[in-house]
Amino acid sequence: ARIVEDHTPSFLRRMGRDRAVAYAACFASEIYSRTIDATLGAVDRILTEMRTDARQDYLERLRERSQEEDEAAELLAGVVVALLKSAGAADAAWRAELARHSRERLEKAVALSSGPRAGAPDLEDELCRRYGHLRKFTPELVSVLEFGALVEGEKILEAIRFLREMNAEPRKKGPVDLPIAFAEGTWRKKIVRPGGVLDRRAWETGLWFTFQKALRAGHVTVRGSREYRPIVESIFGGRAWED
Repeated sequence: ARIVEDHTPSFLRRMGRDRAVAYAACFASEIYSRTIDATLGAVDRILTEMRTDARQDYLERLRERSQEEDEAAELLAGVVVALLKSAGAADAAWRAELARHSRERLEKAVALSSGPRAGAPDLEDELCRRYGHLRKFTPELVSVLEFGALVEGEKILEAIRFLREMNAEPRKKGPVDLPIAFAEGTWRKKIVRPGGVLDRRAWETGLWFTFQKALRAGHVTVRGSREYRPIVESIFGGRAWED
């Protein structure tokens, strides 16, 4: 990049052919590396913003859920009090209390009050809602960049290669045997549905947010990048390490 800052095109034309070609090659290599790093930096920022937005929506849904649970508890408490008051007496008070609420509302209240927060939202659900935004740029990313990995990132690299093949082939009907070894914890639960069916959206969403962590940690590398190249290349240089 300093060639552009320090020398004009006319200066390069006055140089010997071999030296000018070497300068041009260095310049092209520098621009290529900077472009890759700028692209990966933009992807990291996009994923971070998506996670921030998803977390805000997740917390808002939790607040709504908490409010619904409080209302459900209040409703059921009123029904129980009416039932206790009518014990040993006419059922008029019990029927009057039930008449104040629709069957649908009562069933919802019971559902909200039963089990450990049944159906409560989580952060991964919110991230999966942004799958469409991911698909706007990730297909080009996997088709253009060449990824590598250390041992810790091999499972992610396997999934990225599989995704590249899926993007290149016509859409297949029926279930696809997706590689899910990279997914752990909540992401694996989101990907593997009851009955063993795999959720493609959850799989791809989880892959990219797992990829982001691995890229930051240096477990996944990118050919041509300076910031995300293997550490051995940073120390020895690619050719020196191979030798």
